[in-house]
Amino acid sequence: MSAVRVKDLWWRYHTSREWILKGVDFEVERGEFVGIVGPSGAGKTTLCLLVAGVLSKSVKGECKGRVELFGKDALRTGVRQLSEEVAIVLQDADTQFVTMRVLEEVAFPLENLGLSREEILERVSEALEFVGMKGYEWKHPHELSGGQKQRVAIAAALAKRPRLLILDEATSDLDPLGKREVLSVVSRLRKEYEVTVMIVDHNTDDLVKFVDRVIVLEGGRVAAFGEPRAIFSRIEQLRTIGIRIPQPTEVAFKLGAANGGLPLTVEEAAKALAPLKERLCLLNGDAYESPSGCERLVSFTDVTYVYEDGTVALDGLSLNIRKGEFLAVIGPNGSGKTTMAKLMVSLIKPTSGRVEVMGADTRAVSPTMLFSKVGYVFQNPDYQLVCDTVYDEVAFPLRQLGLDEEEVRERVQWALASVGLTGLEETPPFFLSKGERQRLALAIVLAVKPQLLIVDEPTTGQDERNSRRIAELLAQLNKAGVTIVVITHDLRLVSEYAERVVVLNNGRLVTEGSTRKVFTEHLETLASIGLEPPPVTRLMKELVGRPALTVREVVLCERA
Repeated sequence: MSAVRVKDLWWRYHTSREWILKGVDFEVERGEFVGIVGPSGAGKTTLCLLVAGVLSKSVKGECKGRVELFGKDALRTGVRQLSEEVAIVLQDADTQFVTMRVLEEVAFPLENLGLSREEILERVSEALEFVGMKGYEWKHPHELSGGQKQRVAIAAALAKRPRLLILDEATSDLDPLGKREVLSVVSRLRKEYEVTVMIVDHNTDDLVKFVDRVIVLEGGRVAAFGEPRAIFSRIEQLRTIGIRIPQPTEVAFKLGAANGGLPLTVEEAAKALAPLKERLCLLNGDAYESPSGCERLVSFTDVTYVYEDGTVALDGLSLNIRKGEFLAVIGPNGSGKTTMAKLMVSLIKPTSGRVEVMGADTRAVSPTMLFSKVGYVFQNPDYQLVCDTVYDEVAFPLRQLGLDEEEVRERVQWALASVGLTGLEETPPFFLSKGERQRLALAIVLAVKPQLLIVDEPTTGQDERNSRRIAELLAQLNKAGVTIVVITHDLRLVSEYAERVVVLNNGRLVTEGSTRKVFTEHLETLASIGLEPPPVTRLMKELVGRPALTVREVVLCERA
């Protein structure tokens, strides 16, 4: 018997004329690990919620077709009955928290299952250990970083030991090490307990290492379903759809090394490209020179920040950001990246030390005073949404600045077009997907036209096309003179667009410098805190002894 059987499944929301899912068919075997990929709006989340048996009972809409879970009709079986066998973790962990402590959050679903106190405590301890959150039991979930929240949500699902685990972009906020750890745990659990796993993820470099098969969704239909090697050999089709190609696969395809099928991992690519080793060359870009002569826009001088619960988020940070830079801030979850951003916009004040922004000591200014000069896009876009329509969200800060309606209209149209949200002006913001809400939050800040733009995890949950759109937009703004600070776990984005990198760990500055220098000379340092440069960097380091930053840099020499 299959774990999941979906037959001719159609769905549309009551607010939409268009079908979100259009005749979806597939089967997942018991114990399988299946990945789901597709562009934004392809219907991935809708499919996950229908398979979990949640959507058809909680949201108005029209549904046709059939979904079977272990032989049960998921569309007609009660949520409580299904919850004993299915656990789903969504991209936005905040929407799933219902208690005041981490321990209680993980224990809550187990209490609903009627387990004994002893078994509950044993499972909670095991699940928190699995996701690296032991020691956080008495923290309030909202005291955690975005990645730490996601770990807790995953722990709550794992503790149930479900027969089917659905992860809908659930690892997108995790740092690279955290993501690998969680996927490894899930892979182990599915073997030990025969758990069936379905995971939605845009990061195909990690996905291909764990999944047995991949479903490609496009426009609400299954465009392809098969083993990862077969799926990612369709490079041109996937590019057209807007799906990220694993870098080792992309390099091998570019160099024509496809004998026996394209490689999926660094190890496979190194073996496939070995015969070409003597002909491999790197076209390095121009060396980045720090704008030391440029105006200092932001300075941190021996800055420490301690939260009320005693957590030391920053510990003696000293750092300068120069006017016109494109700076990336990277580091593990909980390393102080978001705290650094909040200090720059005066949302919080340093416990000790000094933060200056454009010559002003942030201890003496309010966020309102910096508002027109410094833009900040939160990691969670919902913190910035207050209006009833997309148009009004973007217009709101402009009206606060006293701009006339004609200029407001022009700026709103420009900002929405820049992030790919034209046509959604009258849509309520919370009808958007989280990825769309993230782009809306960026549009709100863009419309103000700040001199310094701080963006916290701008590509989390975005498909390849929209990730590129956002990165290119930031690059264009930077060329126009806007100073860009990006906080991100997407090291492919960093390697292709950032000029300088700052690495934080445990609230301290680990290293900083040009992107090429950090990613080529500090590989061991990055590895020691769980960060890995993009696969192409490691692949070229192994093959030619010199790392590359992007796939574009890898070519075959003219000589034979």
